[in-house]
Amino acid sequence: DEVLWIRQANDLADPPLIPFFSLPGTIIGARHNRDIGTIEYFATSKSNLIIIATEGKAYAVSPAKAHGAALKLRELIRHYQMLT
Repeated sequence: DEVLWIRQANDLADPPLIPFFSLPGTIIGARHNRDIGTIEYFATSKSNLIIIATEGKAYAVSPAKAHGAALKLRELIRHYQMLT
């Protein structure tokens, strides 16, 4: 699916909830968000979550430096879109 947007989770009006089952250092699973829809989690920390939204689903990941990672991903997507 095509990436629609990338944001830090704490910048969202309705911050996403963590899946019910998670262990320290492992956040895997899915959770529904009323604004975004289903969010699949592949994260190690809830404090650095970034959300990557596509047409059908959103993904939550937790890179070490969330702000820098979100900016870099946006840059890469823009570059890719210019090439296609």
